[in-house]
Amino acid sequence: MSEGELRRVRNDLEVMEQAAGLRLPFGWADVWLTLLVVPCGAFLSAWAAFAPGERRWLGVLPLLGLFLAIATRRTRQSGRGAASRREYRFAAVSVLVLAAGMAALIVWEKTLGLPYRAVRGAGLALAGVMLIPLALTSRARRSALAGAAALIPFGLVAPLCSPTQLAVVGGFATMLAGLLAAAIQAWQLRIDRREHGPAD
Repeated sequence: MSEGELRRVRNDLEVMEQAAGLRLPFGWADVWLTLLVVPCGAFLSAWAAFAPGERRWLGVLPLLGLFLAIATRRTRQSGRGAASRREYRFAAVSVLVLAAGMAALIVWEKTLGLPYRAVRGAGLALAGVMLIPLALTSRARRSALAGAAALIPFGLVAPLCSPTQLAVVGGFATMLAGLLAAAIQAWQLRIDRREHGPAD
């Protein structure tokens, strides 16, 4: 059997295992990367509390850098199977759709002159609610529950916060999401290892 045929058989086997829910498309390195969201959220909160108001937006730069590093790492990993690549592509497209929806909501709110904290808070809470059914579609997406657990309360308290408080609370929500997502992934990997042995 040639190397190309062997690679195709491995990919087909991984797709079947993924479809059957036998293997997860992430590993322990992904759990550690997810945990890096926690210090990024802490920096966001601290920066928002102490930075001048016009520079408050700079607090998100470490988080954006982390997401860029994760995306770059995942696109360069040729060893990942087709199912893992497909799941990461789905996650990236989902994030882009949510970001585009939020941008459209902001444009709509500014056009109509609506109170921005109430509209954006409702948008964040609704995005969190939408993550719940997404997380229930497959085992690989369970960590989306962490996003729901952080976004829903954040969206609900957003209208009650000043701009500085909003950024501080946003940092705490980011920390909560990173911590819960890493915990869910770690729990799933432990169960997967117990049931199916170590992943290749």
